[in-house]
Amino acid sequence: MILVRETAPGPASLGTTNGLTEFMQSAFGSLSGVVISSLFAVSASKHLLGGQVWVVFSIVIALLASGFAERIRKHRNAPGAGARVHLE
Repeated sequence: MILVRETAPGPASLGTTNGLTEFMQSAFGSLSGVVISSLFAVSASKHLLGGQVWVVFSIVIALLASGFAERIRKHRNAPGAGARVHLE
C-alpha cells in the first residue's frame, strides 16, 4: 500500500488508485488457482517437463515482478522523481 500511495498521481486520485489496486489483487488472486491448475493438468497429460510447467510459469512471473519492482525503485531514486503532478 505504501507503493500505491507513492505512485498515485496526486492526493485526489489516491482513492481511485487504491480501488484499482484492490480490484486487480482480487482478480488475479481468483484467477491464479485456475491458471496454475490448468497448466499442471495440461503439462501432466502432455508429459511436458513431468507436469512441472506450472513451476516454470511461476518462476517467470516472479522474475517479471522483480524486474518491475526494480524499475520502480530506480525511477523513485532518479533525480527529479520526487516532483508530483497536482491536478486542480
